[in-house]
Amino acid sequence: MSIANGLVTSVQVGTPEPLETSRGVVPSSICRRVLSGRVPVTRLGLAGNEQADLVNHGGADKAVCVYFSHHYSHWESRLGFGLTQGAFGENLTMSGFDETTVCIGDVMSVGTVRVEVSQPRQPCYKLASRHGVKQLATWIIDHGSTGFYFRVLSAGEVWAGADVVLEARIHPELTIAFANRVMHHSKAILASADDQDAARSGQTDAQSLLVPELSASWHASIRRKFFG
Repeated sequence: MSIANGLVTSVQVGTPEPLETSRGVVPSSICRRVLSGRVPVTRLGLAGNEQADLVNHGGADKAVCVYFSHHYSHWESRLGFGLTQGAFGENLTMSGFDETTVCIGDVMSVGTVRVEVSQPRQPCYKLASRHGVKQLATWIIDHGSTGFYFRVLSAGEVWAGADVVLEARIHPELTIAFANRVMHHSKAILASADDQDAARSGQTDAQSLLVPELSASWHASIRRKFFG
């Protein structure tokens, strides 16, 4: 495969700062700063990037958060204001892919780093609070423009303008869009007693997502939602 399929358009990191939210003032690293030059990446993410909430963020399965540059114009139009780079809390802003063309387990090289797609990103209330739009997380899920996470297979460096190369794809049916649909929308089908075929289909979709390359937290959530 080994064809340059996309580019890193910007690189961002964040450190914990107080953020005013609907739940009070909480520490958050959602506000990113843009980095220039080559940035080292290890198993746990980009140098200089820190998480305030180590339960829901960070770790090997969620080492690098990715968002797509072409989503920005949609959100600027819907929100009615301009957005700076890293506005969605991502570490890497990328072009050339989206949620319909990235799959769980995809192995990519990004700059000199080798990475694997582990799960979709789940936007939370802190992103909504950063932009002052209470419904933003729900809007992002409904629109399907969630972004995703990489785990790091081998360390290296990333930089704005670096090639993103798809090296291997083992689950072409398990796109980020499919995973989002299973997690966020199939549960409603299971709740309906009127359509048993649809309910069985929802469980079949959920089962198909439980591959070794899916993050441990998503494994647990899928099992709890559909089979618990």
